[in-house]
Amino acid sequence: MVDSMSPPQIQESLHQLTAFETSLLVFCGIYFLEYILHLRFDWSLFKGPGAPRHGLSRVDVALVTRWTYLIDRLLLLAFSVAGVTLMISDQRDCQALAQLLGFAGLSSLVCGWILLSIRVCVIWNWDKRVAVLLILMILASIALAIRCVVELSAAYNHVFHACIIDRVPGLLTLTVSLLAGESVVLLGLFVGLQSKWRGARQFRMWNVLWTQGLLHFAFCLAMRIPLVVLLARTTSPIAELIVLTPTFVMGPIGAMHMFRYLQTSVRGDRSPQFGTRDLPMRANIQLARQGEAGSKQALTRHVDANEEVRLSGFAVCRQ
Repeated sequence: MVDSMSPPQIQESLHQLTAFETSLLVFCGIYFLEYILHLRFDWSLFKGPGAPRHGLSRVDVALVTRWTYLIDRLLLLAFSVAGVTLMISDQRDCQALAQLLGFAGLSSLVCGWILLSIRVCVIWNWDKRVAVLLILMILASIALAIRCVVELSAAYNHVFHACIIDRVPGLLTLTVSLLAGESVVLLGLFVGLQSKWRGARQFRMWNVLWTQGLLHFAFCLAMRIPLVVLLARTTSPIAELIVLTPTFVMGPIGAMHMFRYLQTSVRGDRSPQFGTRDLPMRANIQLARQGEAGSKQALTRHVDANEEVRLSGFAVCRQ
């Protein structure tokens, strides 16, 4: 490919490659720092006591949410390690490493989307129409991501002395799919909070969910939409990767930060051990579904000292 390029084109490609490597190293470094800072929380979550099983219940949703978060953390760690290795390695056969980079990055994005989708399903009390719609959109994005990873092409370039990812088909389609899916999820979140949980506005959890939805919406406006525009206009695979790198890292980091905040702050407990009781939080979910008219009854039912409520994907665990 380089042999057919003019000197100005080679120089431009070299500048793009340098920008991509710099961007990748910077954002991988950001995640390494973020991973170390929250490693104690991850370990506490991993060692957390298993919830009792009552069939397909909210307890199972809590476990799914917990493991989705932990898997997302590991996927983004794999993305960062693969990215740094790709930059510093002089391995001639780098196809597998590039595919690992793409797989980990895209899978991490999908996991972050799943974390947000679970919230919406819980807010809508697992309405079948909402759940089926979100599942279909997630499956479509997974299929597009698999296509991108399988057809990704990379080779070692002897002129630049680096591994060059020269073909990522379907990247624009996947990005549009993720943007559309996140838009639907955010719409479901806002509508659900206003209609299904309007009786819980006075509680902290409602305000946290609403604020996090607004922050995610602002993130989509700031990064997702410009990303789609840039991908539609550029024809260089390296340039596409330059604009994709911040999304690969910052999107999942934002989703995981929101999860941790709900695990600790909403319950009034800054510890990841899930040990502190918070009476208003105990009535949040029940109150949201009953409305303001049932607030006193909901609070009374949840004052029982033998009941423990843990927020793990908004799961209520009765022991």
